[in-house]
Amino acid sequence: MSSNNDETKQNMSVREKNAHVHQDRDRSAKILHSQFDNIGLTKRNSEYMYKFNQALAGTKLTAAQKTETINKMVQELLEGQKSGKTARNMWGTVEERIQFIVNPPKRKPDPKRDYCQMRATMRCYSS
Repeated sequence: MSSNNDETKQNMSVREKNAHVHQDRDRSAKILHSQFDNIGLTKRNSEYMYKFNQALAGTKLTAAQKTETINKMVQELLEGQKSGKTARNMWGTVEERIQFIVNPPKRKPDPKRDYCQMRATMRCYSS
């Protein structure tokens, strides 16, 4: 029984010793989140860009491509906000936008362009 009391006293002394210490576990997340807070975005659009930035970090794009993409999106979003648009209205979910950025859609077929390219290729092979 005395060993149990000793452990309790020891735990209390440790708690008292560390009572002034406060852990800020979300500090890095707050710093990353704040980069979108003070540039004129609404709360909802800021949250979208934060989540987009996190998802973009998991892709194989270079740092320059990521920065360029984010800057371009922020500018488009600031313009869209003036007419009441949200990021979700403009681009869909974060996952959909990431897919669009990482795997952009292929160019629409143009019969004239494709025909001319095909003819040019056939000339090269026929020579």
